[in-house]
Formats: sequence, structure tokens, C-alpha cells
Amino acid sequence: MVIIVDLDHTLLNEDGKLTEKTIKFFKNLDKTKHKVVINSARSLIRSVSFAKEINADYINCFYGNLVVDPNGNIIFSRGLNKKDFSNLVADYKKIYQGWIGVETVDGAYGTDPNICKIIGAEVKNENEITNYEAFKIIFECAGTENAEMRKK
Repeated sequence: MVIIVDLDHTLLNEDGKLTEKTIKFFKNLDKTKHKVVINSARSLIRSVSFAKEINADYINCFYGNLVVDPNGNIIFSRGLNKKDFSNLVADYKKIYQGWIGVETVDGAYGTDPNICKIIGAEVKNENEITNYEAFKIIFECAGTENAEMRKK
């Protein structure tokens, strides 16, 4: 049997944590009869610790766009590839001059040091940030429009 569980508002309590009772339940499952899959909109980085706590067999994250096994091996990936991500950033920069944030398999990165500090992301320059397959992208657009480029 496959047991598929969501994290937020399902497996996690109101404090966003696993209870000892929940951890004990999953650790006592007969692994020869059951496979456990964490299914979450969260990133891999924000899901992996919970998967370890309940000995999950797989993590399905980024809204189903990435599936990994317990060792972090990618089973399925449908992120935005580096080339397309780079092209998207180039198009964005034609109109806007704001910061960029991205979540990848390896972590969260951004071009604005202040925002990165708040969200716990690593600072990268615009060239470095496109060296990843992207699963979540944030473009700052408010108040940063390049009026000259917009007219073209």
C-alpha cells in the first residue's frame, strides 16, 4: 500500500511541526507492506526534514514537479531548465530592473541581499542565478519598470 500525505494542515500541527505521536506512527509502519510519500507544494529543502522524521520513501514537492527518493536521487523533474530560465530572466530585464528570487533543488537564491537575509536565501548575481533548474521564481516588478524599454 502507498500512503501519500500532505504536510501543511494535514500531517503538521498548527505550529507547523510533527507531533511525537505522528512520528511514532510512521516509524512503526511495516515498511515491507507500506510506502510513504510526502506530497507538498513546498520546496525540497522545506520538505526533506519531515520526510526523514517519518522515514518517507519519496518526496513529491514543488506542486508535483519534483520527486526524489530518500537519498535525494531525482526520480522525476519538471522544472524550468537553465536555458529557458535564462531567456525568461533576459526578457524580464528588458522591462524591469528589480530583484530576482528562485527556488531550486539545492536551495533558494536571490539577487537582493536584504531580501535574501529575511527569507534565508543565498545571494547570487544575475548571471549566477540562471545556472539552476528553477521550480519557483519571483520577479520584483513594482516600481521598477524601465519606461524606455516598455515603449519598444
